[in-house]
Amino acid sequence: MIKIKWKITLTMLVSLVMLFLLFTFSFQYFFDEYFAEEAEKALETEIGYVLEEALYEQKSNNNLFISEDVEYEINNSVSKHINTLSEERNLFLNMINYFYVDENYKPLDSEIYYIGNSVQVQTKDAALLNYCKENADNIRDKEIYRLNTENGQYFFTQINYSNLINENKNTEIYIIYVNIDLISKFSKTINNISIVIILIIGFLMGIIGMMIGQIIEKKQERQIQFFQNASHELKTPLMSIQGYAEGIQTGIIDTQKAADIIINESEKMSELVEELLCVSKIDSKQMTLKYTQIDIKEFLYDCIRSMEAVFDKKKILINIDFPKETIYLYGDEVQLRKVFLNILSNSIRYVETEIIISCKQVKENILISIQDDGKGIDSLTLNHLFERFYTGKDGNTGIGLSLSKEIIKLHNGKIKAENNAKGACFIVEIPLRKNS
Repeated sequence: MIKIKWKITLTMLVSLVMLFLLFTFSFQYFFDEYFAEEAEKALETEIGYVLEEALYEQKSNNNLFISEDVEYEINNSVSKHINTLSEERNLFLNMINYFYVDENYKPLDSEIYYIGNSVQVQTKDAALLNYCKENADNIRDKEIYRLNTENGQYFFTQINYSNLINENKNTEIYIIYVNIDLISKFSKTINNISIVIILIIGFLMGIIGMMIGQIIEKKQERQIQFFQNASHELKTPLMSIQGYAEGIQTGIIDTQKAADIIINESEKMSELVEELLCVSKIDSKQMTLKYTQIDIKEFLYDCIRSMEAVFDKKKILINIDFPKETIYLYGDEVQLRKVFLNILSNSIRYVETEIIISCKQVKENILISIQDDGKGIDSLTLNHLFERFYTGKDGNTGIGLSLSKEIIKLHNGKIKAENNAKGACFIVEIPLRKNS
């Protein structure tokens, strides 16, 4: 069975890969298509400029005859390309290049020269010129073509300029082109950078997935352990109740003694169930505190009075160290009562003769300490004291102190236990006012 952490990690990585592939495909396709379209528009605009130049030359040269068909074609092309495209801002308009060649595609510009009988173009664009020469019969004027070579990605067109101006002299052909190689390389660079970024993100997501999975697994383990421990804690008083009830039924156990034990165990079970319900509410985020103004001294006196019978029975002396002035605390009185009764119950189990309860205001907090004169808390227990179902020597269910910590935490406070020269001491610190 695959563990949750691996499932989460795998799901996150698969999602990341799918998003990456979608991004890469979309970016590559739309990026390339956009710039291909821009390159074509630039060439169409340049065609319009050439046609406009030819028309102007025809009209200014009185020795040349312009037929109506030619003039219509030129006017129509100029209107189509110049009027609709020249107003657009185009990335490639300033990147247009020309080859001026004759009918044999022999270059006419001075930057190109020949060695032997073959044309040697001293430029990286030689492949384009060679392609036009080899495919002269298939290239139509003013059609835009796309050519990929080792030196770049070209968009080009061809115009027989001599035909446009009705020139009877040597043929002059314009090869107009734009090389979008830099843009293609830029696109590949972005893709490569994206791959590196995705790999880094994938690595981080893998770690995050593992961490999230481990957190979930630990929560599940705690939940399973919680129910196992809860079942065990509930089973103990139930078995006791059942045993004494059967003893009463068979008449082998004193009825009064059995009734006392059954009542005692029922109270323990009722208390345990209440604590479990409270823990469940806290875990499910359903615990809502009902804040009221509490006179902290009177509140602590009430907690002491509720356990007075136990103190008298065990002959425990309670010493109080409270300030003279009244201190008000904003909190949930019912839940805070559970906290201090739990702490007092814990102190009662280990105290020798005396418990000291003190409180004082420290800045915007109330500091309450409950000190007993017992043997203190052993180091192993001290490290796990507030963990659920952890029971140290002579411990009870192991829920009370963990529940106390959760309730204090809900009040944005802190609770800790420590040993000092006199014994064990519990210290609770709570803000006097509710944090907004």
